[in-house]
Amino acid sequence: MVQAKPTRLDEVTLMRTILALLVVLVHSFTCYQGGWPSPKDCVSIPLYKWIARLASAFTLEAFTFVSGFLLIIRG
Repeated sequence: MVQAKPTRLDEVTLMRTILALLVVLVHSFTCYQGGWPSPKDCVSIPLYKWIARLASAFTLEAFTFVSGFLLIIRG
């Protein structure tokens, strides 16, 4: 029996790409959140801290949601 090739879900691909970029953003702003010691010449920018907090608030949960969604629809 020949199985049909699974179709690619463009919406899921777009969500995964955006989430991956947000993870990179969170990791690049880690020194502003206090995760790493700040370099001596690093200027404290409160906006960077808020951007990192906002992005890290839902990236892990969103990746889990997308994985669960794919598991359900692919059966």
